Parts: sequence; C-alpha cells; structure tokens
Amino acid sequence: SVKSTCKEIERLGIGKAIFLPLSVDVDEVKKYWKPAKTKRACYVGNMWGWKMPDIRKYVPAGTRFLTNMSRDELLEQLSMYQDAYAIGRCAIEAKVLGCNVHVCDSRYPDPDMWKVLDNKKAAKMLQKELDKIDGKKKKTL
Repeated sequence: SVKSTCKEIERLGIGKAIFLPLSVDVDEVKKYWKPAKTKRACYVGNMWGWKMPDIRKYVPAGTRFLTNMSRDELLEQLSMYQDAYAIGRCAIEAKVLGCNVHVCDSRYPDPDMWKVLDNKKAAKMLQKELDKIDGKKKKTL
C-alpha cells in the first residue's frame, strides 16, 4: 500500500512488487454513515499504533480510542465523530463516513494521502498490473 515498500522489495531483489493503494468497500462503509456528528474526536486504529511515541505528539489527551472491537462496531462508533486521528484503511473509512482526518503519525504527515478508493476499482487496477506481467511472460515464451 506504500510505493516505497515496492521500491525496497525490488531493490533487495526479492521479486516484483505491484503497488496497489489501500481501498475499502465504499458501499459497505457508507451503510454506517450518520448525518449528525455528535462526538468530537477519536483515535481509530490498532492498539499497537497508540504505543508508538509519535502518536502521542499528535493526538490530544483525553481523545477517545476506537480499537479492539468488531469492524461493524468500529464503523458504527466512528460514524458519530467529527474528527478522527487515523492512518491507512481506518483513515479511508473515516473519510467515507464524513470525518475530518488528522495526522497521528509523522511517517504520514499529510492526511490527504488517504484518498477514498473503492475496492472494486482497486481490483481492476490489480488485474491490469497482473495482465501486464502475464503479457510479458507470453512474449518471452
């Protein structure tokens, strides 16, 4: 999900890497959307993320944690917040639910890097890349 990882894999000679941006099932996430955002801010993500010292610099004290819950419960809870401190898939889901996404990790200083990408479109992107690889194999044979 990060272009630099693909470059590193290829640099190490491990193999060919295909960059595929993170995606979510937008239609499924939208089912949890609520027009009224009755709660202020939350941190959403894995508990191990909170243990990273960097995050404590960005997330205000007293911010509610949404972690260690089922996906359905997480999305239900997240849909009530105006602001979300999140990265990766959680940040994308927060955007779909209408939350303002904020920085919580210096490795990802721009919350706008988490663009909403539907997994159906991502599947087509992956298939296109696989077709390129298959096409090269056929030419070699």
